[in-house]
Amino acid sequence: SSSAASDVYKRQSLVKGFSIFFRKRISPLRGCVMQDVNIGTSTAQKAAFSDAGVSADTAKNTETDLIKLDDGMCYKVDFTANDIDYSYIISADTGKIVISRSQPHPSDK
Repeated sequence: SSSAASDVYKRQSLVKGFSIFFRKRISPLRGCVMQDVNIGTSTAQKAAFSDAGVSADTAKNTETDLIKLDDGMCYKVDFTANDIDYSYIISADTGKIVISRSQPHPSDK
């Protein structure tokens, strides 16, 4: 009887471990399997702010999304600072800036 209970516990642990494994590894983006290394939203934002020469406090309307490009997973970081709109694509694996663009923010006048 104790071995049967032990077998049930092992199966439950295996199923629980299996589901935890997949929750961590499956992206909400079209079910793509994620890389083990990902710089994270905060690091992507810091890279963009640093390249633009602005602080996190100066950046307004910051939006960060994880997207899939041909080269792999990237963060798209958009924000406005000092009346300039910035848009960055940053590799989620390496943290390197793939694309950066900036343009004057349209005035409300």
